[in-house]
Amino acid sequence: MKVVNVAGKDLNLKNLGVVINVDNTSNTGLILENVEAVINGTSYDLCDEVSGTGDTVCSDTNIDVLLPQGTTMIDFVADTADDLSDGTTIKLSLDATSGSLLYIEEMEDDTQVTDIAPSSLTWDDIEIKQPKATLSKVPLADVTVVK
Repeated sequence: MKVVNVAGKDLNLKNLGVVINVDNTSNTGLILENVEAVINGTSYDLCDEVSGTGDTVCSDTNIDVLLPQGTTMIDFVADTADDLSDGTTIKLSLDATSGSLLYIEEMEDDTQVTDIAPSSLTWDDIEIKQPKATLSKVPLADVTVVK
């Protein structure tokens, strides 16, 4: 996620979180673990695990990160479970109007920044596909040796 600060002054990111939706009918156990936000090379824990289906909110309500003028990149990373079912779909979303998921203050006067555009974000779905390969003992073409 690219955050562009055009406020003319430094800002302070206080809360950051995402809603993770899992659409999976065959795996009700662990889906993701160690969900983190990586900002300027530093990792911030958002939640330990995402299990089952439906929505899970992963957030840090005391993140306290400086957002200087210009661009700051925020990456969301997580480890997947070893045994995810084929076809499991994972969706991430963030609603900037919810102070619990995104709260940014101006550094000078500690007032909340409310002019955030766009006001919500969704990312492309992540669909789990199990790797599959078929090996053949017979070459598919004649082999020619050139000396």
